[in-house]
Amino acid sequence: MICTHVNQLASIVFDECQYSSVTQWDIHEYTQFCKKLTGMSVNPDPNWLITQFGGKDITSYSNILFSNGELDPWSGGGVLRTLTSGLPAVIIPNGAHHLDMRAHNPDDPEDVQQARMKERDFIKSLI
Repeated sequence: MICTHVNQLASIVFDECQYSSVTQWDIHEYTQFCKKLTGMSVNPDPNWLITQFGGKDITSYSNILFSNGELDPWSGGGVLRTLTSGLPAVIIPNGAHHLDMRAHNPDDPEDVQQARMKERDFIKSLI
């Protein structure tokens, strides 16, 4: 899926491939990398997510909460503002990748604990 649907070039470990010096995303180089990675003729579709799920305007959807920890390198690709009451965004300044989804820890930052409460309340409102 990484080579056909979701183009996540930055998430692939490059230590042992010829693309270790890639600094800019290029569809041709990415296609060659995927062919080498899979051993098959693979044609990445950089627009698949947008085509499959109707584009970037998701305001017709509902009952989805987007949480983003600002310490998560993936957060820049997330939904960073509340779009509608049914599509709230919870921004967690001291949150890391999935930290709010993990079990409570006494060392959790206060904003992570508050985010969990908001998430719990949102889920309860759906039941």
